[in-house]
Amino acid sequence: MERMEEWEVYNFYDALQYCNRPEWEQTRLIMYILAQVNSKKHLEMTDILSFPWDDNYEEKNTEMTNEERDRLKEKAKAFEKILKEQNG
Repeated sequence: MERMEEWEVYNFYDALQYCNRPEWEQTRLIMYILAQVNSKKHLEMTDILSFPWDDNYEEKNTEMTNEERDRLKEKAKAFEKILKEQNG
């Protein structure tokens, strides 16, 4: 229990970007207000600063090739074998 598993580290790392989300949202709002007051055209908050949690943020390619699928299957089988050995 005192040691983190590899999959937990990845999940922890992925969640780090959301740790300070309220502070970043507050910063973006202040920047937006200052920019909008000094601009004659209508601005959107995402025009000022975009974050990964915004809908229109650059989306990653989620398509998986057959080679990737096979590699992940083999990796899952190896991990299953390790777990079986650990649990007896």
